[in-house]
Amino acid sequence: MPCSFGDFHSYEPGDAMGSLSGARAELAHLQRRELRLLQELSDVRKALAAQKVMLDELVEASAVPYVDRLPNELLAEIFLLLRDEQRRLVRVSRRWRAVVFDTGRMWSEIDMQCDSLTMRKSYLKRSREAPLTLTIKYVIPEPDFFLPHANRWHTLNVFGSTEVTLSMIPR
Repeated sequence: MPCSFGDFHSYEPGDAMGSLSGARAELAHLQRRELRLLQELSDVRKALAAQKVMLDELVEASAVPYVDRLPNELLAEIFLLLRDEQRRLVRVSRRWRAVVFDTGRMWSEIDMQCDSLTMRKSYLKRSREAPLTLTIKYVIPEPDFFLPHANRWHTLNVFGSTEVTLSMIPR
């Protein structure tokens, strides 16, 4: 009794189609079908692997590091904790550089002895209107540099001749 499953036919030995030539034809047909299905399976597996690679690349490209998800204001607060690392921070990315340069408080601590005049002027400009912390160590500071910004002084650290430094400040 013939049993059908797709293109597959099973014949009993006593059937008319159960002849040797019919069985060989059916075997050849099934072998060809098996090869087509194996080829199709192989093609599907290749396409699947390529799709996985493409998906992984898209996920990787769209993945934004957590630190880059922080708002600039929070990033600036973190950078203030790393104030001494300004030079390194500005090299990380354009965004970090912009945050460092746009954060006036990053530039509000000026050491009158260690920093060059050019650097001190740069700090003053970048600090915008942020309160200043000036440190004067054993040198006579240039009054023309720091007195015009007296309204922004938050802290004035004087080491050495405090009397000389303070005598430069008009009452």
